[in-house]
Amino acid sequence: MGTVRRTNKEYMLLIISFGGALAIFPFSVVRFIQGEWLVGVVDLTLVVGMVVLGAFVYVTHKIKLVSLALTIFVLSGMTLLIHLKGPELIYWAYPTLIGVYFILAPRQAMYLTLLTILAITPALINKIEMITFITIVMTLVVNNIFVYLFASRMHKHAKELSFLVRRDPLTGVGNRRALDEKLEELIALNKRTNQSTSLIILDVDHFKNVNDTYGHAIGDQVLFKLTDSLKSRIRETDSLYRYGGEEFVVVLIGARLGDAKDIAEELRLGIESNKLIDDEKVVTISLGVAEFAQGETGSSCLERCDQALYRAKESGRNKVCAADNEACKNAIQSTDSNVTMLYR
Repeated sequence: MGTVRRTNKEYMLLIISFGGALAIFPFSVVRFIQGEWLVGVVDLTLVVGMVVLGAFVYVTHKIKLVSLALTIFVLSGMTLLIHLKGPELIYWAYPTLIGVYFILAPRQAMYLTLLTILAITPALINKIEMITFITIVMTLVVNNIFVYLFASRMHKHAKELSFLVRRDPLTGVGNRRALDEKLEELIALNKRTNQSTSLIILDVDHFKNVNDTYGHAIGDQVLFKLTDSLKSRIRETDSLYRYGGEEFVVVLIGARLGDAKDIAEELRLGIESNKLIDDEKVVTISLGVAEFAQGETGSSCLERCDQALYRAKESGRNKVCAADNEACKNAIQSTDSNVTMLYR
């Protein structure tokens, strides 16, 4: 069994949960030694709660609800401590409010931190000089605004980067990394629901000859037009990925092998009838099809699919071959007398 990879968000929650508990625990011990039982209990409750939530994330990898629960729990505890001990604990508000932006989305974090500042003010207003009170509140608000602006920009950049690292720069479809993540997601879904999923892997026939004859610029143009043609023919629930070079993979959610073969044949005919080069030549594709078996890994299904593609190419190209059947489907030849086959 492979090790489940943790996300950056998981690591951040674990650091804040266990790190925060470790930082607060000595203070709870001191409170009990000094006889401040109520404050000590609040500190200890924060420690236990953060450890429990951190352990939950560590075991289950679930972060969505835990992120909000941890934030509300910590902010409430901090607010209560400031009300109990007074302005001397206000310094903890600054790192705590900043830490919220490492857990939640910027807008959600902003709302909760502003509510916390409002909740803190009654504990300060009659216990310190007015100028000090105004200074503390204003610095908390300004600190919050700056952190929100910074976090918003970083959140936007992170989303853009996440999108780019999962996209093929030429065609704009998902890349190998995005495909691997999709397959992991589908395997987990298949275990829970037994939903059928099939794969199509396709390869442009004699693509090297296209590059050698017309140049790499035309070759790139062929791949770009091919991608548009494929996207226009697959279902909304399906997804397309560039597997490498001139190979592409289509993930068909909810499709049995028979349905996948029909879709593959439709893709084959669509590419055959589409002029991907601006003269009368025709570019064709060969396709391999496989359906996920129960308990099968993504790499195993891709390998079976690739073997089917190999059989399609070995039997003459411009064909569809299924992984569970040695016999490839006969290609339907175009009857258009104005179209000649390229590199057949």
